[in-house]
Amino acid sequence: MRNALRADLVTRAEEWPWCSLYRWLHGAADDKPVLASWPLPRQSGWVECVNAPQSEAELAAIGRSVERGSPYESGRGMNARSDDSRLELTIRPRGRPRKEPATHENGS
Repeated sequence: MRNALRADLVTRAEEWPWCSLYRWLHGAADDKPVLASWPLPRQSGWVECVNAPQSEAELAAIGRSVERGSPYESGRGMNARSDDSRLELTIRPRGRPRKEPATHENGS
């Protein structure tokens, strides 16, 4: 939804006719069944939230989610849900943990 807004193709996200927000707000009744339903009700002010600029930290977190192939969520919520749903592998960095350098104490 925000891609067209971030690329300055529209002034508001809901103006982009190929996004789900446009279809939710302006689409025909036939469009609604093909849109995925949300597990939770949308918050009041959702459209304004979508149109609000993202901080550098949010953009970096989205980039990490894309890189890892993991869900994007900010704050403690993701950590709590990762424990419940066994998503810990999706929020950790990829690959083996780095080895700690060995310290050699030879007593001399």
